[in-house]
Amino acid sequence: MIDVIVRNPFKYNAADREIACVKIVMPPDWHVTPPQATTILEADAETHLKFMLDTPADNPKHYPNNSVLRRARIAADVTIGDRHFGQHAECLITTVGQAEIESDNLCDDS
Repeated sequence: MIDVIVRNPFKYNAADREIACVKIVMPPDWHVTPPQATTILEADAETHLKFMLDTPADNPKHYPNNSVLRRARIAADVTIGDRHFGQHAECLITTVGQAEIESDNLCDDS
């Protein structure tokens, strides 16, 4: 499970809202559900968007002998309103055995 915290950084009329869209960018043979998530955020508000990551680590076709994939990069690509912020946060993941996931490093949006 990936938990992305997205915040509307725009501080204007509190009655105004923006649509926030987050897509997870990952290696080409991985899958995520949902492919993207959207929500409506009030000015200066934040919410959590959850994604389920499916890696091919337990598929011998991709990783023979149940080998380990180290430091695979995933990122959260963020758009709020009409502004595309791009890949604003990233995480390095190591897969072990039956798709057990260890977070190697997490960088937040600073």
